Amino acid sequence: FEKIDKYIDLMCYQDNINGDTYTYSVIMTSALKNNDEKRFNRYYELMKEREVKPDLFFYTSVITFFSKTNKIEKIDVTYKRMLNSDIKPNVSLLSSIIKCSTKLFDLEKSMFYFNEFKRFNSRPPLHAIVYMISCSYQL
Repeated sequence: FEKIDKYIDLMCYQDNINGDTYTYSVIMTSALKNNDEKRFNRYYELMKEREVKPDLFFYTSVITFFSKTNKIEKIDVTYKRMLNSDIKPNVSLLSSIIKCSTKLFDLEKSMFYFNEFKRFNSRPPLHAIVYMISCSYQL
C-alpha cells in the first residue's frame, strides 16, 4: 500500500492530476480486502475533496465486497448513500445484497431488497428467488 499511497498523494494533491471513480473504486476495494477501513475512509474523503462523484460501478464494488464479508449494516449505509446520490441499483448489486442477507437469515432485510427489484422496474434473476426461498425454509 505504500506505493499506492504515494500515487494517491500525487494524484490528489496536484491540480492537473485527478483520479476517476474507477481508480478510486479499485484502490478502495483493495483497502477493504486488506481489512483496512482507515485507509478506505481516507480515500473516500480524498474522493469527496477532489469532487470525484461515486458512480454505480463504485457502489457495486463496495457493496459487493461488504456482501461477501457479511457486513449488512455497512451495506445498508452505502446503499442509502447511493440512492441519495440518485444512482439506481442494478440487478447484480441487488442480487449480491440478497445473497448476503439470506445467508444471515435476515428475511425482513431480504424482502426489502427483493422489493427493490420491483421499485426500480427490474426483474429478479432466478438465483435471487432461490436465495429467498432457501432463507424462508430455514426459518
